Order: sequence, then structure tokens, then C-alpha cells
Amino acid sequence: MVNCVSRSMKWLENVLIKRAFKDATQDYWTESLFDYLIWYHLGADTQSSDQELVYMLRHHLEDNVKAKNVIKLLNSFFKRTAIQIDRQNDTSKKADPSRTLQCSVLNITGATSPHKDDVIETNDRCDSATASYAEFDDCGGAVLIEQPSKLSEAIRLFLQGLGYMSHLSIPRYSTANRLAEQTAEYKRQYGSLTKVPRRYSSQVQQGDYATSYKNDFDDKPRNRAGSFSNCNTKF
Repeated sequence: MVNCVSRSMKWLENVLIKRAFKDATQDYWTESLFDYLIWYHLGADTQSSDQELVYMLRHHLEDNVKAKNVIKLLNSFFKRTAIQIDRQNDTSKKADPSRTLQCSVLNITGATSPHKDDVIETNDRCDSATASYAEFDDCGGAVLIEQPSKLSEAIRLFLQGLGYMSHLSIPRYSTANRLAEQTAEYKRQYGSLTKVPRRYSSQVQQGDYATSYKNDFDDKPRNRAGSFSNCNTKF
């Protein structure tokens, strides 16, 4: 889960909401509404340091999203209730086993994400035997955009810890990861992939995706690989 918020609305968030909605209408975007959404998705640090990402998000909202739909969605989000999950503990008699998250989960956030404290709180409410926490340096709220390679690496290690993709090694796919990251960076800068410059191109050897590794992505569970133990991890 990326930037998961499991609590209900707090009083400080209520203040930010009133500021964002003070001039909002059902048909038009307002500066206060833009500021709140950009802060929510990116965080204050990324908002001040990466103007290009702010510009991209703002124009995406303005050109592709209707203000009245966003306002309706936010109204529902602000009325949310807390997710009823508890960590089962032998020393605690208040924990309800039926409210303990049974599946394995990876809680992901950025070091400067506005939801970092909420993610830590959510992770503390999950079972320590099945929950893991990953925090990325030099990253705000937009983890998928700011640090895609670190995110994919964390997910790969998490799956290997569950016994999947145990034979997948990093060197064989490092070229592909680098190409994906460079392509995403070029698309953010120029908005098109119709003509990629030579410096963004790289040769991928056929052996990187050899058919002899056909079991790398199968669905059969394997023994725990031990490469990603259930602990707090920083990248």
C-alpha cells in the first residue's frame, strides 16, 4: 500500500479542508483547491523543489479532471471513518483477531511524504509478522513518479520474501530497469516518446529474458527466500 491512511479525519486536516473549500464552486477550479491537491499528492518539499512536477500535476487536473467530480470525491473522503484494523498481541487483551489484517502487506511512503506519519501508524496497526515498512529517501508523496526504480525493487524483494520470483537476480534486469527509468524521465520532460534521443537508448541483450528462466514469474509459492525480512527498510 502506498501512502495508506487508515484513520479518520483530524482537526488539523479539517482546517486545511476549510481553507481549500473556502472559494470552491461546483463548476470551477480555485487556487486553494489546486494548492490542497498538489500538497496532498506531492508534499510541501516536493512542491517547492520540483516545479516541473507541480506544473504537470496542475495541468493534468485542470485539463482532464472536472472540478465538480473532485469536490464530490473530497466530500466523501473527508467524511471517512477509521479502518477497523488492530495488531494482534499476546500481551494485549483489547485486540480483536477478526480485525487483524491477515494478508501480507508492504506499506510504502516517501521520506518527505505528507502521509508518512499515517503510513507509520497504519503499519503499527498491522500484524508485525506479515507487515513490512519501506521508506524512500529523496521522495515525497508521488512515490510512483519520483522513485519508480526503488519502488519496483522494494516490491521485488517483498515478493521474494514471500517465496515468489526467488531465482530473479538484479544484474539480469538492471538494464531494463535503467531503460524504464530513463524513458519515464524523458516523457516527463518532453511529453512524448515519438523521438527518443540516442543518449536514452541502450541495447538489451537477448539473454536478459532467456526462456530458461520461465519459472521466474510463476504463481507457485516457494520457501521464503530471506531476501526481504519483515522489517522497516529504507532505500
